[in-house]
Amino acid sequence: MKIINFFLDLLFPKKCIVCDEIFEFKNRDKYLCDDCKNLFEIINSRRCKKCSRPIDSGNFCNLCSSKNNIFDLNYAFFVYDGIIPEMIHKFKFKNHPAVGIGLGKIMAENLDLSLINKKFDFIIPVPIHKKRMRERGFNQAEIMAREISKKISVPLRTDILFRIKNTKPQWHLNAHERENNLKNAFAAKKINHKNIILLDDIFTTGSTINKCSEVLKQSGADYIFSLTFSITHKNF
Repeated sequence: MKIINFFLDLLFPKKCIVCDEIFEFKNRDKYLCDDCKNLFEIINSRRCKKCSRPIDSGNFCNLCSSKNNIFDLNYAFFVYDGIIPEMIHKFKFKNHPAVGIGLGKIMAENLDLSLINKKFDFIIPVPIHKKRMRERGFNQAEIMAREISKKISVPLRTDILFRIKNTKPQWHLNAHERENNLKNAFAAKKINHKNIILLDDIFTTGSTINKCSEVLKQSGADYIFSLTFSITHKNF
């Protein structure tokens, strides 16, 4: 096996997912060089107690104060700025699933296990529509969720939650437009009395997480804890 791995590394050398620095064979499990590790800084300021967005004061951001969120809690690792938008774009739109594996490992390594304070039955990645799956070849949330699943030994399930409507991209839509865009976009199988970890790459207004949580709770889920790689700083 070591010989096979040696030749695989010669043909497909392991690189830093940010700067493409090639790692030596002994470092074949690395995905970030020492310099690029410093580009990923976990949110360490005051957070909204519902969505995890950085806030200056109080307990909740403006959006969560005015909105009835269906998910029980969201935890975001990073603010969506600096190197983060570039890496997510590279992963999703430049056909670099290996970058997604690295981002998932970053999440797993920085996951505070005290957050997993109850028995969770499944990890469910936010699904993409089958048309987009054919175009992209992978679901970015599923790739990252797989690394969390390994970390906490909670089964990854992709056969429970489905995107049944091929929605428009959300990035250019305001909060109201996002809600309308996602109307009737998801469906779920029955999962009575299950605690779910829902995983996605970006939390903006929470519309996607909310719509997924809505159909999961209608299907019997008791508790939804969402994990997102990043969250926008905008406090709406």
